[in-house]
Amino acid sequence: GIDTLILTIYNRWGKKVFGSGIVSEVWKPNEQAPIDSYIYNLEMRVQNCTNDELVIRKGSVSLIR
Repeated sequence: GIDTLILTIYNRWGKKVFGSGIVSEVWKPNEQAPIDSYIYNLEMRVQNCTNDELVIRKGSVSLIR
């Protein structure tokens, strides 16, 4: 399962717009969040029967309405 999780989202200029270390907390952009591309960084520590692994995912997401 997921032991720890850190999700950070940045706008195109590198300003942090969301950050959380709680698995159940999600980014819910409000109406003021501009339609744009955002960069995410996700770090998870995943534990299974044989090992403990740090998984890092980075990418982008587009906000559309």
